[in-house]
Amino acid sequence: MNKIELEKKLNNGEQWGFIKETDSHEYLGWILINKLPKMTFTPQRKDYSEEYLYLIELREAEKREKTPYHVLIKELRRDVHESGEYEKGDDIRHKENYYFSCIDEVEEFIEKLGYNFDNIKHRSDIDAP
Repeated sequence: MNKIELEKKLNNGEQWGFIKETDSHEYLGWILINKLPKMTFTPQRKDYSEEYLYLIELREAEKREKTPYHVLIKELRRDVHESGEYEKGDDIRHKENYYFSCIDEVEEFIEKLGYNFDNIKHRSDIDAP
């Protein structure tokens, strides 16, 4: 898939990615890409009883505005994934989140990991959690 097509699909709320090889048969891995939607409102201080809650929401809104592209690298226990159970903390061996301002930065990052958009698949096609 080319970058323009992928960007359209991400703008529509879809999630795409790759199967990530792991060093153990007991774990499955994925690299997932999505685009965070802009918040529909700007947080207002008066709407929060505690200032720290307001600041958390404000930072989240700013992050979504500046770096909406999200890449998640995740390794999950195979038995948990295959059973359909809800995953818990120790079921996840590896989880990293990365945020980027544009699709070009995502492409560069993905290529450094040894993947490219030509081989990207919809999350349902790679059985992503």
